[in-house]
This record gives sequence, structure tokens and C-alpha cells, in this order.
Amino acid sequence: MTELENNNYFVKHTLSKYLVPTIISLLGSTMITFVNSLLTGNLYGKEALAAMNLVNPVTFIFAMFGCLISIGGATGASIAMGKEEDAQVNAYATLSLFLSIAVPLMFSAVGVLFFEPLMGFLGAKGALFEAAAGYGRVMLIGGLFTTLMYYPFNFLRVDGRGQYSMMIFGVMGAADILLVLLFDRLGLGLTGVGLAVVLSAAVADLAGIGVLFFGKGRQLGLGRVAHPVHDTLQLVRAGAAAALNNLCNMLRTIFLNSLVLAALGEDGVSMFAVACAVLNFATAFVAGAGQAVSPLIGVFFGERDYTSIRMLMKSAVRLSLLLMGGLFVLTLVGSIPLAHLFGMQGTEMTR
Repeated sequence: MTELENNNYFVKHTLSKYLVPTIISLLGSTMITFVNSLLTGNLYGKEALAAMNLVNPVTFIFAMFGCLISIGGATGASIAMGKEEDAQVNAYATLSLFLSIAVPLMFSAVGVLFFEPLMGFLGAKGALFEAAAGYGRVMLIGGLFTTLMYYPFNFLRVDGRGQYSMMIFGVMGAADILLVLLFDRLGLGLTGVGLAVVLSAAVADLAGIGVLFFGKGRQLGLGRVAHPVHDTLQLVRAGAAAALNNLCNMLRTIFLNSLVLAALGEDGVSMFAVACAVLNFATAFVAGAGQAVSPLIGVFFGERDYTSIRMLMKSAVRLSLLLMGGLFVLTLVGSIPLAHLFGMQGTEMTR
């Protein structure tokens, strides 16, 4: 076997090792939106499902912060790891953790002060505001845990322990379902769904950070940030693309919600909520390959190993196309059963 063939085998083997934990971890988080929408439609009806979808852009904001900070920081750390700059790796880990706490807290404080105008901007007015207010407040106040969720997810992969993120976020999905059902028994309604999301994310965050810094095989640690301004700019630069994706998703959802609400009313928004839930679920498969390769590319870039980067990108594109093609067929065939699962019946199916 030639050196090039050996390198190609190594790249494919490494990608497959990272890909499955990454997709399962993403499924754990996106499954929450999917299952919560499904349970909300069946337990509380169309109005609650519509209200939830109007508030969901708030989650995109906190996810945008998480992508910007943690993907950016993890990318910087992986490049520094390739250069064998251990102090800089720990500096990025420290800076990312600080920003993952400070930035969402500041946004939550502003959001709480201007809560009603924010809900009005999202389209939650009148009866829909009454339905969405409790859920919206919980998601806004607890947004810290959505942002922080991206920290262990990305840095565990940099540390070569992506399998732990798979287990942690799988448990998060299961805990969310149990909490939604528990809070439903307690009569908390849609507010209970928000509490389930926040509490399950908080548990996953704490578990993930604990494993990252205290678990077996740990290599990362916290350290002094010698150049905070420079490192923050580098972090933002590296994480901007992923953050922009969430920003565009947020703006798209707000715009389409307003169009659907104006044209089809509450029923239309509830049907659009089903489409959004399925789309979020599909994101795990679409984004899985890209997120799996990001720490590997960072290390190869730090080593100036451009041949491995090209091989890695080709393999990731092929796997992405296969995953997206299979998911498209399944969604197309199962579209009507999916709508029934969310409690959609009768004339709503033809909208």
C-alpha cells in the first residue's frame, strides 16, 4: 500500500470514527425540537403548536451565539493543537467558556426588559401572545443553557472524546421527553415544555463540562488568556459561518411565520411548525459530516497537511450526499403519516 493510500485509509477511518458520534449528538438536540413539537400538537392542540413555532426563533439566537463562540473557539483550539501550542489550546477553551456564559446572559437580560415588543416582533400577539408568553419567558431566561450546550459538544471532539458527547446529548433527549410528560401531569402546559428543554439542556451542559475537564483521558484544561482581544476576533472569524447559518434560519423562520400567519392564520402556522420540526431533525444529518470534520481540518491545517484536508473534504461531501438523499426519500414517502403524528387531521392536511 502506497503512502497516499495509507493516508486515504487513515482519513476515512478517522472521519467514520467522528461522524457517528457527531450525528447522534446532533440528533439528541434536534430530536428535542421534533418530539416537543409532536407532543405539544397532541397534548395542547394547534394554538400551542403555533405559539411554540413563533417563539422558536429565540432559540436560534442562542444557538447562533453557541456556534459563533464554541465552533470558533474549537476551531482555533484544533489549529493550535496541530501546532503543538498547548497553552493556546487551553486559552481558547477558557475564553470560549467565559463567552458562552456572558453573552447569552446579557441578551437574556435585554430580552426580559423588552419581552412584549420582542414577542410582538415574532408575531405572538393577542391570543397567541397569551399562549406563548410562559414558554417564551422560560426559553429566554434559560437561553444560557442552549448556548452553553455547544461548548462540550465541540470541545469534546477537539479532545478526541466525541463518543461522550453522543451519550450526554442522547440522555438529554430522553430526559426532555420524560420532563415534558411529568410537567404535563402537573398541569404546566406549554410552559412545562420550555422548562423541560431548559432543565435537560442544563443537565447535559454540566455533565459535558464535567467530562471535558475531569473525565478519563482528558487533555484540555483552563488557562490564562494572554491575548483576549486578538483571540476573540480569531474566534469570531472562525465561527462566523456557522453563526450566520443560524441567523439566516432565524430570519427565515420569522419571515415565513409572518407570511403564513397573515395568509392562513393559526392553522397555517401550526402546519408550518410541523415542517420546521422535520427540517430541524434533518439538520442533524445535513450538518453531521460538516461538524465532524471541523476539528480534524483544524488539526491538519495546523500541521499544514493540505493533502489530508482535501481527502477529508471529498469523503465528507460523499457521505453528506448519501445521508441527505436517503433522508429526502424517507421524508417524501412518510410526509402524511408524519403530519398525523403531530395531530394534524382533516382539512389541515390540504393547506
